[in-house]
Amino acid sequence: MNNAYYPNPYKRKAKTSYLKKLSMQLSIVLMILLVLILLKYTSGKFSAGINEKLRSTFYSDMTNKTEDAFKNMNPNFNEKIKKIFNKPGNSSFKIDFLPVDGIVTCEYGKRINPVTNNEEIHTGIDIDSPEGKNVEAVYDGVIEKVMDDKFLGTAIVIKHNDEFETIYGHLSKVNVTEGQNIKTKDVIGLSGNTGVSTAPHLHFEVHKNGKPVNPVDYLTNK
Repeated sequence: MNNAYYPNPYKRKAKTSYLKKLSMQLSIVLMILLVLILLKYTSGKFSAGINEKLRSTFYSDMTNKTEDAFKNMNPNFNEKIKKIFNKPGNSSFKIDFLPVDGIVTCEYGKRINPVTNNEEIHTGIDIDSPEGKNVEAVYDGVIEKVMDDKFLGTAIVIKHNDEFETIYGHLSKVNVTEGQNIKTKDVIGLSGNTGVSTAPHLHFEVHKNGKPVNPVDYLTNK
């Protein structure tokens, strides 16, 4: 049995081709560096313009290649980036003030319902306020709905953008109509005690993509 080793000519050819390619790439990089160095030490508007053009082209090319590399490694690259920048802390939707003057008496999250005595998820915050106090829109938007709800009583829904809505419940009076454009701090109604409520207050919710989220996460002055 012949155990002699015979080199694979294909492997040798592939290795040679790779080395040639690498050598060519290094030569191009060195040429670019040489041109940039010459331009750096050359005065005049013409050389400055060329320098800026080369720099812009170089950075643009590198940015595109980096982005393409990430996309190839992970097809969901764009969606993941959106999720990162759509977190509460990064969102452009901010609340600079509470919609009514008062103290938050019940926070968002698990609680014992004061009416039913059952544990539930409180989908907003309750702000203690006497009946008849001005309730203000916390952000620009459009009045999406004015309703009489079994639990929230007289309530207003404001659509702020494709993601965010706010809800104002237990109102005694409404000052707006559906489809009306409103601005931040516009008085949209008065606080009250309508619906399922044990005392006058405002129930306030923030919804993101149709789901309730903690309004406190969006307050700029916590």
